[in-house]
Amino acid sequence: MWLRQRHRVLFLSKEMEEENVYSTNANVKVFYLSAQRDHLLVMEETNQGERLCLVKLSDPVDWKAA
Repeated sequence: MWLRQRHRVLFLSKEMEEENVYSTNANVKVFYLSAQRDHLLVMEETNQGERLCLVKLSDPVDWKAA
């Protein structure tokens, strides 16, 4: 399960282990996971407006165990 919190994106495994996949100082409005699950497209809200970020997941979650 993927979750968006105010400043981060989390992944919860079947055993409910929490892994912080992405964190930022900005407010995370929404995120999209790529089909290969190796990138996140994250929309952040900053004081200057909205920012779109493409994030490469350097330490991918063990998808098969999840």
